[in-house]
Order: sequence, then C-alpha cells, then structure tokens
Amino acid sequence: MATGWVINNKHVDASTYLAYRIMLLKSIKEQQEELLQMDLKELYYSLHLSTIIKDTVRDLGADPEFKTSLLQQAIGIGGNYLVDRITLRKGSIKGYLVNMGLKKLLSFFVSNNKEKIAEKLHIV
Repeated sequence: MATGWVINNKHVDASTYLAYRIMLLKSIKEQQEELLQMDLKELYYSLHLSTIIKDTVRDLGADPEFKTSLLQQAIGIGGNYLVDRITLRKGSIKGYLVNMGLKKLLSFFVSNNKEKIAEKLHIV
C-alpha cells in the first residue's frame, strides 16, 4: 500500500496534493470575492438616497394606519382652509369666535364620520 494522499481515487505525492489543495482554496477564494463584491454593490445601491426614499414611500403607502392618518390630516387642512375662506379672517374677535366655532363643528363632524368619508374617497 502506497503512502500519500488520494485525489479522485488516485494516489498522489505530497507536492501534488498541496498543489491540488491550493487550487481548491483559490477557487473558493474567487467565489467568495465575487459574492462579497455583489453584496457590496447591493449595499451601495440600497444606501442611495433615492432608493431609501422610494422604499419609505412604498412602505408608508402600504401602511393602513398611515393612510388613515394622512386622510385625517388632509381633511383637517381642507376644513381649516374652507373655514378661513368662509369667515374671511378679518381679525376681529367676532370673526375669530366664528372661525373657532366652525373649526370645532367641522372637527366634530369629521371625527364622527371619518369611515364614511374615507369610504367615499375610496382610500381605506
């Protein structure tokens, strides 16, 4: 029986075995370097500001709680705008009180009917 190592069912001496192992390790190293390079490119792409913004907007758009909150804010801003346009904001105490009263009334109406409003707008 010969001493040495076996590669593919053949006995080889030490130098051939070492050369074979070096070849295998170089091959593994090249594969790992390619994977690392691909991972770095992917990381670089994911850290771009445009990608971060796009992913954030996509995630927020899928969040039902954010949609409802956004709807409530939009309705509130729109309501405030309408109240301001109706009362014309002349700066008098009477105008201020009417303005505040209309805002409270609008807020009460919206808070009690937000599901119906959202349903009509096809948002939720």
